Amino acid sequence: MNRNISVVQKVNLEKNPLPIVTQKRDNCKNTKRRYEGFKMTWPVWNPKLRSEETIRRDLHNTIQELKGNIRVFCRVRPMLTAEESQRSCAFSFGQDERELVVEPTSPNESICGTKKAAPKHEFAFDKVFTASSSQEDVFGEISQ
Repeated sequence: MNRNISVVQKVNLEKNPLPIVTQKRDNCKNTKRRYEGFKMTWPVWNPKLRSEETIRRDLHNTIQELKGNIRVFCRVRPMLTAEESQRSCAFSFGQDERELVVEPTSPNESICGTKKAAPKHEFAFDKVFTASSSQEDVFGEISQ
């Protein structure tokens, strides 16, 4: 096979280029045309894009603040004198003032009449105020 291309073959290739070359050339032309179109519309869309991005960022920051700014407090009030004799549950507090455990003092009775141990309920809060906490303690924490 002769690797040298004759002048006649070169002329034929220039008149009828390979289909792949034609396709690539057309793709380049289309890409360049689209680029020129985008370049013309960019000044119109760029300010709008920046404005929408700023709105999106502000809304995102607001959501993050709302998620982090919700705090849940619990205050156990002191027992009234009439309630002392009928105490149906006991409260215990975690060391870090964030946990509250409520335990019934009397066992539950099932439908069959058998007594079973009452379940205890554990709760977690941002802050737990005991029965000895004052109003000033509560308002001082809330105002922070």
